[in-house]
Amino acid sequence: PEPALSVETLLTRITNTIPSDPQVWDVMAEFQHAMGRFDLELEARIKQFRAVKSKSLWERDKDLIAAAHSAAVEMIKALKHLGRKSDYYSCKSLLRTAMGQLDPSRGTAWADAAATWATML
Repeated sequence: PEPALSVETLLTRITNTIPSDPQVWDVMAEFQHAMGRFDLELEARIKQFRAVKSKSLWERDKDLIAAAHSAAVEMIKALKHLGRKSDYYSCKSLLRTAMGQLDPSRGTAWADAAATWATML
């Protein structure tokens, strides 16, 4: 459909312009899901998670931990919907690396995020 193509063109242009904004990737993932492109949805969710992690000292900021957690949950939902083993291993590796960056001694938000991610995969 023509309107979907226009929206996709706009979203692609935005993600190319500001690729480090997690909210942009969230919108792109929602769009891809609505279009039934679940592989592209997962790709956008992975980029959303990486965009959060690209923020300076994300692992020390409570709000960024919450954003990373939300992005991880959405990424796992997309992964389970798609169900490819190759995607599973890459997402698992991405989450394990992030878990290693979290310091559980910094408080419950950090410990909760790490514990939840460990059980999601």
